[in-house]
Amino acid sequence: MGASEARAVMARALEIQRLDTEGSISVLRLYGELHPLTTAPLRRAVRRCAQEKRHLLILDLQGLSYVSSSGVGELLWAREHMRGAGGSLSLVGMNVYT
Repeated sequence: MGASEARAVMARALEIQRLDTEGSISVLRLYGELHPLTTAPLRRAVRRCAQEKRHLLILDLQGLSYVSSSGVGELLWAREHMRGAGGSLSLVGMNVYT
């Protein structure tokens, strides 16, 4: 991979900030882009929240600049994963692009 390709991949990175309440609620704030190259960190974070019995997981999408169709699929996966663990998922901060 050349230097310009490495910069392009870095520009498409996904950053996740986790905030937990005293109860069983977690908020994951997503920054960057959500597409096939960036889904692994989201899956890890969702799995960790489910394992820790966080009953409500809120994904704050306001910081995302791009979501591919695969990224939408990951959001659906996250919902199903939380449901399977006895929890639920809410999406907030969705941007509308025209």
